[in-house]
Amino acid sequence: MTHGWRALPLVLLLISFSANADITDVDVDGASRVSGDDSPKVYGGALGNCTDSEPCNTCTGGLTACNESEIGDNVELTITFKSTSDGVPKLMDGTDEIASGTSVSAGNTATIEVDWVDICNHFDDDAGAACNAIDGEEAYTIGISENDDTTLDDSTSITFSIFSRMAANDTVVVGGDDGIDGFTLFPGDEKFYLEDLDGLGAFPSFEDSNSFRKIHVFFDEGDCGDIANVQNDSDLVSTKFEDDGETPSEDFYTGFDNGTTYVGKIALEDEAGNIGLFTADGDCDDDAHVFTPDDVFGVLDEGVNCFIATASYESGNHKTVETLRLFRSKLLLPFTWGKWVTKMYYRYSPLAANVIRDNPTLRWVSRILIFPFYVYASIALEIGHTLTLISFFLLLFFTMHLFKKVLRRENSF
Repeated sequence: MTHGWRALPLVLLLISFSANADITDVDVDGASRVSGDDSPKVYGGALGNCTDSEPCNTCTGGLTACNESEIGDNVELTITFKSTSDGVPKLMDGTDEIASGTSVSAGNTATIEVDWVDICNHFDDDAGAACNAIDGEEAYTIGISENDDTTLDDSTSITFSIFSRMAANDTVVVGGDDGIDGFTLFPGDEKFYLEDLDGLGAFPSFEDSNSFRKIHVFFDEGDCGDIANVQNDSDLVSTKFEDDGETPSEDFYTGFDNGTTYVGKIALEDEAGNIGLFTADGDCDDDAHVFTPDDVFGVLDEGVNCFIATASYESGNHKTVETLRLFRSKLLLPFTWGKWVTKMYYRYSPLAANVIRDNPTLRWVSRILIFPFYVYASIALEIGHTLTLISFFLLLFFTMHLFKKVLRRENSF
């Protein structure tokens, strides 16, 4: 009997834990984007283009900012979840009720339906404002009220982030915008590489708020004379930014036809899925924004250890190899003669690489032979072929002239 009384506190503690309510299986429908699970963050991209009761795809042409799942005042948001309590499901802003649903029993799915305008009206700094007039974030609460009052007996947080600023910068990137000013689309084998991103303003931030989430390259066949055909509903490839907010997760994009010329422009997507800040048509550059994939570029794929430079340094990421690769991409492949040189190198290089790769002495000798090419490539990347060749010939001329002087002086003695 004594042991039974001693066990009573433990039993009461277990009962207390089992009585604690819990919110699970939270799901949100009718938003631009949702992240997180049982305490979700709900994004609404509100550009003033959607008047339906469901999110709209407003990327339908032109260069205006758009969203493939844009919300508006009339769009209905549906929140579902499960609870260990019986009662009325509610969405609360502190002690203010925003919306509620039908009473449910513990373990069953609770549903709250609310128009976005009712959520937007509760934003502290924009009380009563339409959604497309709001930029900001608010934390509310969802849960179960057992007595159908302002107290939630079982709850979890839900955060709403609404963004509309892209609409104010909806057409193209200009000097004061926080976007991409320069970039290069470099051809590959059935692909292109995105290089030389140059940011403007506060990039990668967007007006000191709301960072960019993705970068899109919209494209069409043709050159800069056809750039007006590239609009917000054109074909596109996309990638997310890394954690730094400015480095694309992918640097090449596949699915293009070799021998076909393409022209592209860039746009940025914010956290709420708003797409805007397009490259202006007048900024199109045939040398940077037009590309023609070709099978000669096939060996741009990294990780191939069958070429002399890579085999010599035992890594495709060595500084010398990267410099030679950049020299090839920038100063050889754009020219017909450069393509021919590259093809010859790729045809015969693997034979030598197979011998060099496993022989330390040959790797050392090969590095010595490669070094002059590395020096030339490094200088040419800075000042171009012409000035580099002139500099080398001048250096050779003065060296020979100095050598002759030394010989004459020696002969005079």
